[in-house]
Amino acid sequence: MTLRIQNMVAALTLLFAGGWFAAAAAQCPSKTTIQDTLQNADGTPASGRVVIAWPTFRSGTCQVIAGQMTVPVTDGNLTVELFPNELASPEGTSYRVTYYLRSGRISTEYWVVPASTLPVTLAIVRSTSVPVPAVQFSMAQVTDLLPTLRRKVELPALCPAGKFLQANGAAAPPQVDCVDGTGAPLASATVSGTVKTDVSEADPVVYTRATADTLLAGKANVAHTHSAQEITTGTLPVGRGGTGATDFTTNGVLLGSGTGSLTATAAGTANQVLRVPSAGGAPAFGAINLSSPAAVAGTLPEANIDAAIARDSEITLTNLGGGAAGANSYDFSGAAATLPVKAGTTLPTTCVANKELFLKTDAAGGQKLFVCNSTGNGWDLVGDGGGGGGATTQTYTVEMVCDTPRTTTLAGNAFWTVAALAEWDWGHWEFVPDADGKIYCHGTIPETLAAAPNPAVILRISANATSGVTRLSIRSFVAGDGESINPSAASWTPAASQDVAVPATARTLKEVVFTTLPTLAARKILVVEVFHEGAHANDTLAVNTELFKVLLRVDLTQ
Repeated sequence: MTLRIQNMVAALTLLFAGGWFAAAAAQCPSKTTIQDTLQNADGTPASGRVVIAWPTFRSGTCQVIAGQMTVPVTDGNLTVELFPNELASPEGTSYRVTYYLRSGRISTEYWVVPASTLPVTLAIVRSTSVPVPAVQFSMAQVTDLLPTLRRKVELPALCPAGKFLQANGAAAPPQVDCVDGTGAPLASATVSGTVKTDVSEADPVVYTRATADTLLAGKANVAHTHSAQEITTGTLPVGRGGTGATDFTTNGVLLGSGTGSLTATAAGTANQVLRVPSAGGAPAFGAINLSSPAAVAGTLPEANIDAAIARDSEITLTNLGGGAAGANSYDFSGAAATLPVKAGTTLPTTCVANKELFLKTDAAGGQKLFVCNSTGNGWDLVGDGGGGGGATTQTYTVEMVCDTPRTTTLAGNAFWTVAALAEWDWGHWEFVPDADGKIYCHGTIPETLAAAPNPAVILRISANATSGVTRLSIRSFVAGDGESINPSAASWTPAASQDVAVPATARTLKEVVFTTLPTLAARKILVVEVFHEGAHANDTLAVNTELFKVLLRVDLTQ
């Protein structure tokens, strides 16, 4: 018994050891070598991998089992051996080939491999269109095919004129006969009798126009219609779809009046509009009364005022307190004018760039008047002449401390090292290629943060290469007194990933700017996670990505 089990195990081992080439070598044809050079669009050698998949097919007496294999591509060199499938069964069998290249290219094509003792190129095996497998059915797959084919209806000899076919109920052909319709009324016959309404009665009678009056006598009236050509006199009432009127005013507008006849307004004159009078009632043509609040809605855009001034040179601003305006300038100095600037204790978040003023009523002397900045999302303090000097907003750059790589996961993918340069050495962080890596940086937000700080995080990177793309992103959070330094993933603010092409000169600094950050506040700690997405298909840099500085740029007041 032990010997028999050992023999069975050995047999199973031989059965599964063959992989996808499970057929005996004597039954299978020789493999064909596909050998070629792959290049990127810019002419450089391509690198990456090629994934080849195939269905089960038969090549001669060789049974090739469905499977998949991955072939590396280095410096453009592609070499692989495959069984020929040009004459495979079923017809239309092909290899599906997908390219995953460092250049970011992902594409799929189909190969039909011929039998060849010499290596062949990709141009030989690539199919100009996707091969379509032949579909075959056995007779057993078509249910009741033969019994169905045995059922047929045979027609008798050609019927003479005036005859038609009628089933005779016979089981054997022919199952129809030529008949002349004896006993059935012809379509043109005149038949009198009683109208039959019982659906169970046989042989319903066909009546002709000659019997219509007799047959319909005593029946109820039914609705009917007339064409426009049949109506020649009178006025069609409103209830029948008419106007109820015989004529209308030229250029007037028709007005409804319930069930009564339609009426028409008087014709309008030049530049008049159809309006409802102030007292209500029927609409009529006239001028718009701008003194009525109901006649005007909305706010006249500034652009329309500018256009009117540019066209007419001057506008009399009687309703705005008197005075006059030249092109694109306004004088609201009249007694009825509104305040020239907005006022309050809280600066609005948006404003009209370089134009709008705001008076901060609770500010110290000399620091009350602000002007909208050039981007329309913040304010610059210009002072109010009341002493204390006028503060201004300045942009400052603060260097962040980067001292922690990600080690709980992704360990070793980001590390501190020293670059041996020509005349000096520079310590910095590096990310290994083709792998995800993270570095954490932190810094304290300055005390005199502007109301609209316009923050940005700037990465200064380099690479000892002249081509390639490195993919970088950041996410960040802030923590102050009494706030957690261990936030959940939802508390981080992510910024969109950027594909950064390295400069054409090796070891040249490149700035990568991210402006999506959480809301900053003075004295809080800003934590930034720098993420090198090396495993992404868009990341093609073949050397380490070097990170020299991480900067925080903000607007401060002083």
